[in-house]
This record gives sequence, C-alpha cells and structure tokens, in this order.
Amino acid sequence: MQRTTLRPNIAFAGLTAAGKTTHAKILAEQLGYKWISATAIILDILGAGGNPEKIWFTDYERIQKAREDGRVDIELERRIRTLANNKHGLLLD
Repeated sequence: MQRTTLRPNIAFAGLTAAGKTTHAKILAEQLGYKWISATAIILDILGAGGNPEKIWFTDYERIQKAREDGRVDIELERRIRTLANNKHGLLLD
C-alpha cells in the first residue's frame, strides 16, 4: 500500500491590505501549495466582480457595509472550512 503524505493547510490572517495576499502567493509558489483567496470568496458570496487584490482600495466601504450583519463572514467561514476539511496543501489568505 502506497502511503500519501498529507501537507498541512496554512492560513494567513491580518488587517486588510497588510500584505497577506502578496506573502501568501509567494509562499504557496515556493511550497507548491494551492493559494486560496478569502477576498475572492467574499466577492463570490456578494456576487461582485473585480480584482481581489485591488478591490479593498476601490470598494472597501461597500464590502464592509455588506458584511455588517455577519452573514457574509459566516458563509466565508463555512466555505473555508469546507475547503480545508476536504483538501490538503492549501494556503489561505
């Protein structure tokens, strides 16, 4: 029987526009991990387009308003948990 080595998932957390995405993408590439953008997931939940790496500079207030009641964040956490429980070698920011 061949043994599969599971790679742990890694999550970056921090303030908006603090550099999480930049560092997460670099580390994911170096480790051969798949990078997952929480911002892209938020935009999907909101049905909004835009570049996940630039959206916080252009639509921050609109996104924050949509997140006020907590439903977007609850759905974000559900989706991230599902991804993390079903795959390994993910780098989430």
